[in-house]
Amino acid sequence: MIYVLCKIITTFINCLKILYLAFKNIDKMVRHIVMIKINNNLDKETVTHELKLMLERLQLSVDTLIKIEIGINISKKNTAFDMVLSADFDNEKGLDEYRVHPEHVKVLNFLTNVMEKAVVVDYNK
Repeated sequence: MIYVLCKIITTFINCLKILYLAFKNIDKMVRHIVMIKINNNLDKETVTHELKLMLERLQLSVDTLIKIEIGINISKKNTAFDMVLSADFDNEKGLDEYRVHPEHVKVLNFLTNVMEKAVVVDYNK
């Protein structure tokens, strides 16, 4: 029940953000992409599931985060990363605020214990 309520609230917040963006002149929206490889000695399914939940919850607490999407890898190739994050922000300032937000810092602290490596790309949309 609480999960469904959170999903409804998240959808409502996303709709409000979309409406806000529709009426605001944004010329330098930023997309933040992160690919994450989890340490091989860990249960990747459990870790990626927990990390995905943590990242999705950021949408509720980080005001500058417009949209977030998390994908869990289905490829069996050794070179594949385990998950990918795509997050949209109004501008670079919004991304900078996200980086230091206490809830995001909690995710970063979790990652230091489970991550083998990550690759990041930020670009203007």
